Amino acid sequence: MRYLARLHRRIYGIQCSFCVETIYKALNQMDGVKKVHVSMAHEELYVEFEDGKVEESEIIDVIEGLGYRLEEEELDREYREEGRRLILSGVFSLYIGVSMLLMWLGISIPFNPYIIPVLASVNLFILGYRYLAMSLYAVRRGILNQHVLMAITGLAGVLGGIAGYIYGLDMFPPMEFFGVASFVTTYHILGGYVGGYVRKRSREAIEKVKRLSPDKATVLRDGEYIEVPIEEVREGDTVLIKPGERVSIDGIIIEGYSSFDESLVSGEPLPIDKSPGDEVISGSLNIENPVLVRAVRVGGERFIDRVIEYIRLSRAAKPNILRLLDRILKFYVPMVVLTGVTSFIIWILAIYILSGVFNPSIGLYIMLTVYVMGYPCALGMASPLALVLGSSIAASKGILIRDGDSIEALPNINYILFDKTGTLTEGRPRVVAYEDLSGDPEIINAVACIESYSNHPYSKAILDYILDRYGDIECGDTRDIEYFKGEGIKGVYNGRLILIGNSKLLKRYDIPPPSDYIDDKPYSTIYVVCDGYITGIFYIEDSIRSDAKNLVNWLHKSGYKVGVVSGDDPKVVEYVCRELGIEEFRGGLLPWEKSIYISDLQRNGYKVLMVGDGINDGPSLSKADVGVALGSGSDIAIDSADIVVVSDRLENIKYLLTIGRKIYGKIRSNLILAFLFNGIGIPSAALGFIRPIHAMLAMVLSVSTVISNSLIFRDRA
Repeated sequence: MRYLARLHRRIYGIQCSFCVETIYKALNQMDGVKKVHVSMAHEELYVEFEDGKVEESEIIDVIEGLGYRLEEEELDREYREEGRRLILSGVFSLYIGVSMLLMWLGISIPFNPYIIPVLASVNLFILGYRYLAMSLYAVRRGILNQHVLMAITGLAGVLGGIAGYIYGLDMFPPMEFFGVASFVTTYHILGGYVGGYVRKRSREAIEKVKRLSPDKATVLRDGEYIEVPIEEVREGDTVLIKPGERVSIDGIIIEGYSSFDESLVSGEPLPIDKSPGDEVISGSLNIENPVLVRAVRVGGERFIDRVIEYIRLSRAAKPNILRLLDRILKFYVPMVVLTGVTSFIIWILAIYILSGVFNPSIGLYIMLTVYVMGYPCALGMASPLALVLGSSIAASKGILIRDGDSIEALPNINYILFDKTGTLTEGRPRVVAYEDLSGDPEIINAVACIESYSNHPYSKAILDYILDRYGDIECGDTRDIEYFKGEGIKGVYNGRLILIGNSKLLKRYDIPPPSDYIDDKPYSTIYVVCDGYITGIFYIEDSIRSDAKNLVNWLHKSGYKVGVVSGDDPKVVEYVCRELGIEEFRGGLLPWEKSIYISDLQRNGYKVLMVGDGINDGPSLSKADVGVALGSGSDIAIDSADIVVVSDRLENIKYLLTIGRKIYGKIRSNLILAFLFNGIGIPSAALGFIRPIHAMLAMVLSVSTVISNSLIFRDRA
């Protein structure tokens, strides 16, 4: 039995799922290759192969023969070289185009008649050599792709031009045919350059975020602060963040006060004042004072690492329409090749049957025209250019699109559903009052110790209140902690069963709740139960966000229905919604009840976008047509969402809805333009209605329109 070896490398140059399929097909043809996995999102290649039957170097040769690279530096070098080739190729084609235009206008200019064939040949065989080699490599492996079509079209143009010079055939005007070869080469190089530009923009976005993370951190070890590589920082370490330094980990301030600039990470433009108990995120900048931070998330779990992962995922995000396009493109080039060959045969047979003359020149002429019209340059550029430019613009605003289907869903959204806590409210609740019903001081200790196990905002508010009012707490025997989503927390403290939660938790244990209002103003009410008896009540307030009213007003004016689903007390939810002018709301819902409510809306014909940030929002974010998590939210909410708004500023929801419509609109308009060009042009060419030079001009117009359409989007977004 042969030993299975593994090749796991980064792979560069993948632009679409068609590229992934090309690699799969080429590698799976190799004798000895057992498993192939290519990740477009992470730019990774994984191959299992029989050692001795196939060599690693052979696999690498196949990859590079197809035009992909395993070294990023090599790809960057090729991108720069492609730019130089594009300039030179463009100059050649421009000269040929101007010469042809002057000829059509009847303007006589002195030039050597052999300049154009020389320039066209240099363009195709020297500047386009890389693509000719790639096309030959693909053909040898039974793969028909855009490089093969470019090679066929370019070579047919040169051969047609040579035939015109040698035989003087009116059917083959040399200048037009050499012009076709030159322009096809130029636009293929342009397509390669645009693909490089797309990849470069994606990598730059990741590198920009990576640069926000320091390589080292100052950590307390054995009573001394020492500088260690960031990889050696462990959860629970005490990290010193000096003024002017970027935060290297996610953590909680345990000592010190300072302001932090999170603008480059979350898009929040104003510095944020933070004190002990507040969270700091990796990548933010400490502006004023030194602080000590307890590391909570290190390694690949940091906020900045998650942002990088979301950017990688957004590169592979594609709506259904583009996945369908990728499947079509698998058959597109073979279809064009077959159409050209079929047209060649039919025209030869038709002329022979009608006139008795065997004239292959007309068949060649028609076939060349079909290949020029079928050249997929505009079709290949239409989607990635609009998608990457749009996604890059969104990312610059702190909006990371993880799921491509959400791009397609955004224009159809007609119902915006919000969670309340941390979304429409500040998410920084505070205890406004505590009603002690027992007089037992140990109850407060029990509450503090049990709540310290939870990261819910209400738990933090209660813990802060206790520490501020009662000072440091010494915990007794705390065990058997259990969470109840949307209800509260349970634990055993020094042998006593303690419940801390809302009325739903009381109902679970058949405990009747007392009144839950102060001064007729609704507050969130958290009950403390000890051994079956209510011993205390916390009244909690969470202020409404200052920007919530403006967003709700804009949504109403834009024609969206707006609603709120929350696990909070229904009276509290009603109070917040009345203040914001929201008429449809549900309070006191458990996580799965939120999902059921969304399902009901969807059955009634609504397309729902859900905005949330809490642990309880995970199921509803997954259920909605588009789930949006605010970046300050919990890991569960963020991992369940289709789109992450890194900044928790609500105005970014407005921008998301606007940019989402624009991205999908540009993708659709680009694809319509490209398909009109190819869909009308190929049959017209096969029927002999147009000449190759007209096909070439149509191709130039189509590509130019797609590029300008995308760039206008970039400038206006």
